[in-house]
Amino acid sequence: MSLSYRRLKLKKADRSPILPGYASIRRDRPGEAASGGLMSFIKHSLTFREDSRRSSDIATFEVSSFYVKVTRHRWLNIVNCYLLPARTIANVDSPTPITSLDFLPATEDTLIRGDLNAHSNLWDFVQPTDSRGELVTDWILEKDMVCVNDGSATRTNRATGELSSPDITLVHSNWSDKVEWSVGEDMGSATRRVVNSRPRWRRNGVDWEPFRASVEEAVLELDESEPLVKRIGQFNSILINAAKEHIGKCKRGPRSNDWITPEVRAAIKKRNRLRRQGSSKRQEWVEA
Repeated sequence: MSLSYRRLKLKKADRSPILPGYASIRRDRPGEAASGGLMSFIKHSLTFREDSRRSSDIATFEVSSFYVKVTRHRWLNIVNCYLLPARTIANVDSPTPITSLDFLPATEDTLIRGDLNAHSNLWDFVQPTDSRGELVTDWILEKDMVCVNDGSATRTNRATGELSSPDITLVHSNWSDKVEWSVGEDMGSATRRVVNSRPRWRRNGVDWEPFRASVEEAVLELDESEPLVKRIGQFNSILINAAKEHIGKCKRGPRSNDWITPEVRAAIKKRNRLRRQGSSKRQEWVEA
């Protein structure tokens, strides 16, 4: 399990937050006085390594990348990124407009989680498609990537209350059936928490007899003259195929929220309460 955060509002001199049970990778926004940047937390039980080649010092976009080991010889490249809006709050065009997304990796083992400040009906069912959204859509098609968003809003505009989905999750098509996407518990902030998880095999309510019979029948057809390594691969395939047919997968339960401590949950409840009170408590909500 890993967590990604963007627009941290931390200055370079500020200490990094500590999350018990997790290692962290931090990427500050360029500039001496700048605040913001990216941060990822990776569970200690995972084997990972940082990809410094994908880190960016360009003011228009921020990229932080790391690899998580998923099998003996396979690593998943997880990318945390933030693209500045095409226009600033003062309605001034960005000094360095983004015309290409080639700074992002697009290998067969890539997962990208980011706030791209882009809107397209491919992932945002509320806001109209913009030029950044068309750029991202073209890149997705060109690189054989898949957007796993389901259209749910990921952000609430603090000034207007309007919903949008600037946060998207992209994976290579090889991973499209291995990743689930959902909007998690309301954190009370402008941006809602996005959850990406890999489904796990069911444990409860399973009729194991058909599974056992299917495996035993298939094992009898294995050719004992084949090399041991090949037979191991065939046996693994037999187990997986039988499990798909007779067991199935399910979503992870509430334990995936083990990082939400009582203090964090209390702060979330306070922000949500202020948020529901509307404009009369807007300033208190922002400060909370």
